[in-house]
Amino acid sequence: MNWKKENVFRPKIMVWLGLFLVIPFVLLAIASLYEWGLLGWIDDEIGMEIVGNRHPFLNPIMTWITHLGGVTASVVILMGITGYLYFILKEKALAVWYVLTVALGAGGLNQLFKYLLERERPTEIEQLIQQGGYSFPSGHSMGSLVVYGGLVFLFVQLGKGRVKKLVAAIVAGLIIFLVGISRVYLGVHFPSDVIGGYSLGAAALAFSIALYGLWKAERTNQ
Repeated sequence: MNWKKENVFRPKIMVWLGLFLVIPFVLLAIASLYEWGLLGWIDDEIGMEIVGNRHPFLNPIMTWITHLGGVTASVVILMGITGYLYFILKEKALAVWYVLTVALGAGGLNQLFKYLLERERPTEIEQLIQQGGYSFPSGHSMGSLVVYGGLVFLFVQLGKGRVKKLVAAIVAGLIIFLVGISRVYLGVHFPSDVIGGYSLGAAALAFSIALYGLWKAERTNQ
């Protein structure tokens, strides 16, 4: 594949995109230094609006959806996709890229900032599931964006048809969105946690794609 002509994820564009996407996270992190202030009040209001739509029929559905962004689902997808890329398609570089991106972007980076910022989870609403640890940024939201967003990138790299790429992007986007909503619905995150998770996850994915692009371009020029 000619990287320069066929790849839409050019490194320079991805770097600038990553810098832009990280802005919401940075602003929210700054807000955390001031104990969230007005933002905390807005979080409560928006969160209560979402929680106000709880229904016995939706509760198990939202619980199931939230697991799509959890550690178990992420590990299963990571192992399955990595194994398929490495052993079946012989795309070893993409396999390594996906492992590192998910492990560092959806795992290590999220935990680092959780323990640096130490935001407590919502306490004024009933939590429908048990969830430990700190609240900001949302690990499920960040993880789903990196895991499923990374899958869309893989679809593009493997040269799938336009329809398949579009379907993959729509399905991935829907899962990512619903996982974020489910975290607020279940009472374990504030809306800003979800936004922060999306922002940091998207930035991490963009930077990772940029690094892969630079490596690919250097290898092609050798």
